[in-house]
Amino acid sequence: MKQKFFLVLLLVSCISYSSVAQLTTGKSSANVVRNGNRASEGDFGLYFGTTADVLRKVGNDKFEPVIMPLVNLKYMYSDEIELRLGLELNKCSQKVDGSVEIEENKSQDVSSKLVDVDHAIFPGFAYHFSNTNVLDVYVGAELPLGYKRLSNKQTTGKDYDNATRFNGQVGLGGFIGVQAYIANLPIAVGVEYGIYSMLDFGMKTKYESKRGDNKKQVFYTTDFTGNLAWEDVSARQGEIGNKVRLTLTYFFNK
Repeated sequence: MKQKFFLVLLLVSCISYSSVAQLTTGKSSANVVRNGNRASEGDFGLYFGTTADVLRKVGNDKFEPVIMPLVNLKYMYSDEIELRLGLELNKCSQKVDGSVEIEENKSQDVSSKLVDVDHAIFPGFAYHFSNTNVLDVYVGAELPLGYKRLSNKQTTGKDYDNATRFNGQVGLGGFIGVQAYIANLPIAVGVEYGIYSMLDFGMKTKYESKRGDNKKQVFYTTDFTGNLAWEDVSARQGEIGNKVRLTLTYFFNK
């Protein structure tokens, strides 16, 4: 009898110990595992990356990697709302002055000046769904705004050829993204996928040429009509497509 009682007591003890062990394991697994340092309200972030641009352009269906704008800033307006701004400034300027011999002991001044400008800003926002410090899922939108300006003037004595163009750009894009925070560092790596549209307007180049005392000649061309010359023309181009963006973000406090 005593042996049976001892066996029952031992069995109850084992079951009780097993139950306590399971509860303890369950409680431990419920703890938050800290694998990152999540950005929160008031934090800033600098982000860099490469974009695979697959906008379907007229006459160009290539898959082109594009470096993101050099200056990219994020600001966490709240724990969920992120404001972002990208800035792209590109300018190429060249100038050449010289002279060429046109007859014996007679020369003519020659000059060339090229200015190529491409400026744009990329304001946007994102809403972050996840409040964990491991994976961060968000959706957002951007509104690219910019312009391009070209001026190319060639002068030989009194003769000159001048080409000028100014066209604006406005776009709209929506994206979804996910980023992972690295250890306890204020660094996150992520990927974004979006659908974007872009409208280029004012896409005409004005050509002016003058030879000696003759009357100045003026005509226009567009970027997609080859060498066809117009007395006047209005041109615009619309694009729509997808972008995949890989990002690296460094966060810091204000």
